[in-house]
Amino acid sequence: MLSDAQTRALQTTAGADKEAATQRAAAEENLVAARDHAERLVSDARDQVAELTALAAQDREATSTAVTELRRLAEDDLTEISTLVKERREEAGAIFARAQEQAEQLVTAAQREVEQASERFEKRAQTAAVQCDTRRAEAEQLYTDAVKAADVGLAASGEYELARMVGINQYVARRVR
Repeated sequence: MLSDAQTRALQTTAGADKEAATQRAAAEENLVAARDHAERLVSDARDQVAELTALAAQDREATSTAVTELRRLAEDDLTEISTLVKERREEAGAIFARAQEQAEQLVTAAQREVEQASERFEKRAQTAAVQCDTRRAEAEQLYTDAVKAADVGLAASGEYELARMVGINQYVARRVR
């Protein structure tokens, strides 16, 4: 029995050793497979990190290029706008200068017209004054003549009617009566 027990124990131990060796071999295979799988995952992750790093670098480069292009376009636009503003200022200055020149010409022409009108008025006033003085002198002469005629007694004669027809005013005509 003891030998039987020993045999059974040896068989059990051998079976356990065999099973342990099988499990150890399976575990080692699982470990190798897991290690290979982990290495593949790490390798894939490194590849993805490298790809993402490359994509990020490309994005940075594309963004930098786009920013540079936008800055260049903005500077070009600002230059163009500045040129247009300068042209408009120059045009406005030229228009203002022409307007000022025309205004000065109009003022000069208006002053000439005023001077000419003043001269014409002065000449007409002198002419009118001379004519007025002449007519006044004629009227005074007629009045004096009428008074003399009245003093002489011509009122009864037909000269009174003649004086009225000639245009002696009513005051003189009354005085002659």
